[in-house]
Amino acid sequence: MALIGIIFGAFLCLYLVHYVKRYFWDYRDMKGPSVFLSVPIIGHAWALSPNPHKTLEDLKTTYGNLFRFDIGPYPSLVVAGLEEFQEMCRMDVFNGRFFGILPAVQTVFGTDSRGEVFGVSASNGQTWAEQRKFMHQNLNVAGMGKKSTLENIINQEAEIAAERMASGAKNGPVCIKKFFPVAINNIVWRMITGNTSSQDDPLMLYLTDRMNRHFESLSPSNITAILQQYFHRFTNILDKLNMPTCFKDLYIIREFLDNEFKKIDPDPNGLYVAKFKAEIQAAASNPQSSFHETDGEFHLSGHAVDLFVAAPPQTRRD
Repeated sequence: MALIGIIFGAFLCLYLVHYVKRYFWDYRDMKGPSVFLSVPIIGHAWALSPNPHKTLEDLKTTYGNLFRFDIGPYPSLVVAGLEEFQEMCRMDVFNGRFFGILPAVQTVFGTDSRGEVFGVSASNGQTWAEQRKFMHQNLNVAGMGKKSTLENIINQEAEIAAERMASGAKNGPVCIKKFFPVAINNIVWRMITGNTSSQDDPLMLYLTDRMNRHFESLSPSNITAILQQYFHRFTNILDKLNMPTCFKDLYIIREFLDNEFKKIDPDPNGLYVAKFKAEIQAAASNPQSSFHETDGEFHLSGHAVDLFVAAPPQTRRD
């Protein structure tokens, strides 16, 4: 019994030494809030205000364009200057994705046969290179870079949103929050599928509601959301208790998009989704490709989620 106590005490001491070295000593010269204010598990997140961007702006004023501010249990570097950001992007050490150490992401979404999370935003290595190349090349086909195509879609959706707001205003004050997100999602939907949906379409309303719920649950000042991102068991417990989880709505969106994309046929000359499905067909004999069979289908819905999430979240929330 005494031996077990000695072993446990030695293990605890070694862990404390490792923790102090990793979180304090190795980063002792880095500018930012005191490392002693970085709380285990949540880091400096407790110091964020209800408007996190304002907190970070104040820290930039105090510490400059590079400073430490831990979000969760890992030391984090905030890059707040354009020149520093451009220099960082040219460095190989920053080419990876942080999601490799966020267990909740893999728990909620699963991974492909290479262990990569879906799409472009969360994948690494060869998978990231292949998926990014496709997105980069084919956003032009979807409308990005073609002023007339994209501008027409935006103008049409803006006119419809304005008409809906004017109609609602006849009965008194209107809340614009419910008009812009669905218009934005409709623009993305038309870009990638070519299908035109009404802003009152149940499909668009359902998708928009889920997106809004996702953004509301993912506030960096939400300690529960931070715990879920780093500790998948905590996410599982909340899920079993039917309580909100920060990525559950995004998972539901992905399943929803999977079902919708089954209605679209592959077409190498079509828009984004049709062309992606044609790429899956072309990779049928190449198991090394991230477009191969079920991996390709997995990443297709990931691309769509990436594009919907990339639409201005601040517009969705405010």
